[in-house]
Formats: sequence, C-alpha cells, structure tokens
Amino acid sequence: MATGKDNIISEKERQLIALFDTVARITTAETLTDQLNEVAEGVRAAGLYRRAIITIFGAEYERIGVGYAGLTDEDIIIHKSKPPTPKELWREVFTEKYRVGSSYYIPHGDPLNIMMSGVESHTPEKSFVGWHPSDMLFIPLISFDGEIIGVMSVDDPFDRCRPTAESLRVPELFAREAAILIERSRISRELSKTKQYLENLIETSADLIVTTDTAGKIVIFNKAAERILEYSASEIVGQPVTMIYADEAEARKIMRLMREGTGRVESLEVIAKAKSGEEFPISLSVAILYDDKGNEIGTIGTSEDLRPIKELQEKTAELKRKEDIRAVVVTLSHNINTYLQALTTGGQNLEELFQSDDIVINNKEILERAENYMTTIKLNAVRIRELTKGLRNPPDDLIIDEYLEGIKMLRLQDDLEVNIEAHDHEAMSFPDEEHLVLVADDDSSIREGIADFLRAHGFAVDTASDGSEAIELIEKKAKRYDAIISDIKMPGANGYEVFMAAREADPELEIILMTAFGYEPGHIRVEVSKKGHKKWVFKEKPFDMNNILNMLTEIIEQKYG
Repeated sequence: MATGKDNIISEKERQLIALFDTVARITTAETLTDQLNEVAEGVRAAGLYRRAIITIFGAEYERIGVGYAGLTDEDIIIHKSKPPTPKELWREVFTEKYRVGSSYYIPHGDPLNIMMSGVESHTPEKSFVGWHPSDMLFIPLISFDGEIIGVMSVDDPFDRCRPTAESLRVPELFAREAAILIERSRISRELSKTKQYLENLIETSADLIVTTDTAGKIVIFNKAAERILEYSASEIVGQPVTMIYADEAEARKIMRLMREGTGRVESLEVIAKAKSGEEFPISLSVAILYDDKGNEIGTIGTSEDLRPIKELQEKTAELKRKEDIRAVVVTLSHNINTYLQALTTGGQNLEELFQSDDIVINNKEILERAENYMTTIKLNAVRIRELTKGLRNPPDDLIIDEYLEGIKMLRLQDDLEVNIEAHDHEAMSFPDEEHLVLVADDDSSIREGIADFLRAHGFAVDTASDGSEAIELIEKKAKRYDAIISDIKMPGANGYEVFMAAREADPELEIILMTAFGYEPGHIRVEVSKKGHKKWVFKEKPFDMNNILNMLTEIIEQKYG
C-alpha cells in the first residue's frame, strides 16, 4: 500500500514532469506571448493553480505584455481593461511582511489586498480549506541581474490551502522559466537592434569598409566601397581582397605586419585600384578579427579616399606659394615705389631749378628738352607704379608659371593714360601769413625732396625722420600746422599713430597719408575711416608733387578764405 509520503513524492514528480513538458512546448511557440501562455498553462497542467497571469513590467512597472491560463474570455477582457497597478503598490507588495519563500502572499483581510485590483474568482469559498477566493499570490520574475521584470499571479490552488515555502517551490520554477523567456526576448531584441545598427553604420559610412574571411576572400563590401572602387558587392564578395590593391605584394606585406605586430595596422597610406584600373591613394586601417576563443576568423579594414585631401593639399601648397611670392613682390613693389617717389620728387625739384630765375638758360631748345626729360621721368615713374599694382594683385586664375615668368602682369594696358599735371612754376605768395607743413618720412630723399619742393612754393616746412619725432612735433606745434604729410610705414610710430596724435591735438588738422604699399599691410585707410574723420587724404607713391601742391593750396584757401 502506498503511504502518504509516497503520494507526496508522486505529486512532486508529476509537477516536475509538467514543468519539463512546458519547457519543451515553449521551443515551438513563435512569440513571447505564446511562450508565456504555455508557462501559465503549465502551472494548470501541473495541478498547482487553476488560474495564472504572467505580466511583463516596463521601467515603471507598467504592463507591457501578458500571458494567461484558466481565465475566461470575459475575465481576460476585464483584466486588460483595469488600470495597471502603480509602482508604489508593487513595492509595498514585495516586502518581508508578505514574503513566503520567494513569493508574496496577501490574505483577503489585509488592507493592501483591497487596494490591489484583481480578477474575481469563480470558485466558492467553501471549496477551499485555508485559501480564500480573494487571497492574492504573486511570484516575482527576476532578471539575470536581480531586477524585477514581471510577476506571475496565481489563485484557486488545487490543494485548496494557503501557500507555504515548500508548496511554492515548483510554481517558482515555472516563474523562473517565464523570467528566462522574457530576458532572452529582451536580449534578442537588443542584439537585433545592435545588428541593425552595425549594418546601418557600415552601409552609411563615408569610408570604405571591407571584411574578409581567413582565406582573404571579401565578406562585406559597403556602399562607400562600391562607389569608390566601382565594384558592386554582388560581383566582389567572395573574391580575393588583393583585387582592390594596386600591388598584391603590398596586401601580403600588410598581413605580415599585422601578424608580426599587434594584430592591427593604422592609417597606412597604400595605393588602391578601382575596377576601371584607376590607381589612387587611400589611408588604410585594418585589424585581424578573432572569435571568443581567440581563433582568427578574418580581417576588417576601413579606408579613406585620399584624393580629395591630396587635391586640397596641392591647392593649399599652390596658394601658399603664390602668397609667398606675393609677399616678396609686395616688398619689392614698396621699395620700387619708394625709390620712384624719390626719383619723381627729385626730378620735379630739378625741374623747379630750371624754372628758377637764379638759373638763366637762354637756349629755348635746351630748356624744352630738359622739360621733356623731366616729363619722361615722371611719366615712366607712374608707368612703373602701374606695373607694381599688377604685381601686387595678380588675377585669382593666374597660372603660377605665368606669374613667375611675368607673362600677364608685367604688361600695361594699351590704353593706359598717364596725366602729368601742368603747374605754375612761380612760388606762391601768402601775404602776412606763414603756412607751416609737417613732412614725416623715414626716407631722407623723399622727406627732404618734398620739403624742398614745398619751400620752393612758399611753404614753411618742418621735417620728421620717423613717427615718434612727428608725434613730438605735433604735440608741441599742432595748432601752428596747416597740414601734415606723413608716410604710413615708419619706425618709432606708424602713420596711423601719427594720425591719431594729430586728431587728438587738433581735430580740424588736415592730414595726407602716403605709402608705397598699394594694399596697406596695416589697413590704415580702413582704421582711419572707422574713426569717422574726414580731414585726411590717402596718396599712393609715387605721386606727382604738383598734386600735393594743389591739395595744400585748396586747404589754405578753405582755412583762411
């Protein structure tokens, strides 16, 4: 005769067999919901509880998936229509107060039982011994890292008794299977997302991505590789990777470098070969791939097409070369213009001497020839100035060799006109007034040449050999000056600083700034304009001194009426 103990053992064995059958049936279920339904049905088939609901929690314990067994269609509709239990209530459920084994039992008389929303049992109270139809039993579903990811709620026990730690061991095994299913589904989704992400990353990458197997055959050939190397993935996958190298020996050398080193090569410039036969440079980074056991399974390489970079480097080098040449030419132009100004001023002063009453030349032909020579000097000085403008500002599309050979920029326009102003050679007369002008230039021939010319025309002149000296004189005698003529590039202080000192001393003081730099390296013209001061004129060397003379005359007339 079988004893009660034998019957208990038989019951446990039957329950475990039902569990194993459930695990087997799960493998054929297609969706997670179907799998959870199988687990819930397994609880019934094992003779544990007549009804089971398996709920998957979201981050806030909201209901994101459910499996049912033993509920009518109406029960399921009622359950789905009920609002989810708040996270705070679940936290109260999962406390030591209600703990039985690894589960949580809330008897019908407990206040929390009333707050929890369940599906009413259809089994009358008299059918149970220690269990009440309103009792609640929750078995948490625990993830691999110990987090609660759901719950299995059961009621209407077949044994009609209140749960004990011992009686809950098999139901808790069913709950563990449900938790494993949920975790596997989550991991599968994450892997799927990761796989999709990696596939998208590879396909949308602007760089070439190529992988190979252990035999060196191409496995992955992304869109960028198709576009740059001109092969379609369908025609190149399965072919040896050496096809995309200009030199097969170089490909073998790269593999040797990887195996002899750290298993990777980074930013190595190699020559690739497109389907069309075009060879071009790429920057290659490649590494050996290994499985989780350390076995080599292939390689992965990423490459950047260096042609755009090389073209940019060439253009940059060309621009730098032009700028270097431009800097040299600007310096030469400055010196040339400086010398030309000295030459022009000296020539005009010599012309003034020929016109002076102190020198008597009776031969009219010689006098005319001398004046023609002076005119020729001034004319060619201005022509050279126009040439230096072309040197300083070559066209953007100029070919560098043409620039160096001077094919385009050393040629004046055919219709260039150079006007030499006629003037009265007699000294100006300013009754009862001494009109004082300050001339500042570090080049003595220009400084003294301008001063001599102005003195010959009736002006009193102070001179300064640098910017500092000019500022000192301005601070002492600003109110006595009718005008200031200052070079821009000088030691001590530049023309802008001289201008600012003059403006501070006398805002009405007229200033003529001059320079041999056509493009103003210090941007003095711009800076002066920003100050909103209109009492100034900019003159580019070389200039005709008669122009300066006319400007000074106009200044005197406006000032004194």
